[in-house]
Amino acid sequence: PLLWPTVEEDGVTRLKKYSELSAAEAIQADCDVKATNIILQAVYNVYC
Repeated sequence: PLLWPTVEEDGVTRLKKYSELSAAEAIQADCDVKATNIILQAVYNVYC
């Protein structure tokens, strides 16, 4: 899922930096980006 993990600091919730992700979260993020790129490439090929 394309949901970026968050972290709470000083009562403020923010998105984690890529460097703060666990190994599993980083792998999931990489796979999500690849899947998104495949979808965008397919859409581009249909309309261009």
